[in-house]
Amino acid sequence: MAEEAVQEAFSKLCLNWERVSQYEDQVAWVRRVAVNQVRDHHRAVRRRAALWAKMEKEPRESALPETADGRLWRAVRQLPVKQRTALALYYVADLSVADVAEGMGISRGSALKHLDRARSRLRTLLEASHE
Repeated sequence: MAEEAVQEAFSKLCLNWERVSQYEDQVAWVRRVAVNQVRDHHRAVRRRAALWAKMEKEPRESALPETADGRLWRAVRQLPVKQRTALALYYVADLSVADVAEGMGISRGSALKHLDRARSRLRTLLEASHE
């Protein structure tokens, strides 16, 4: 994320050079833009995590057809909230493990633990429903 933020800051510097070149400290301007990029990214991750957590707090029954997808989502709804949230952020929102951890407010190791336990539990639930 840091490399992307710096790249974006320099892109904005190029686009705004006429104005920024008149500033006393152009380096400070680039630094501020990069910091803001990182903050914006982290806010977006936290918003997505909060949304997923809110959506998955109370699993709702739906009329999913009895297909592999229907069985999968029923099994996902049986997982604990943190496991569901980690799975949703990782697979549905396509976030990295680091972003999942940040969005959930946990360590990277804890995010990996929740993902591993969720996958293991899903495997068990899906094998049981397939028999």
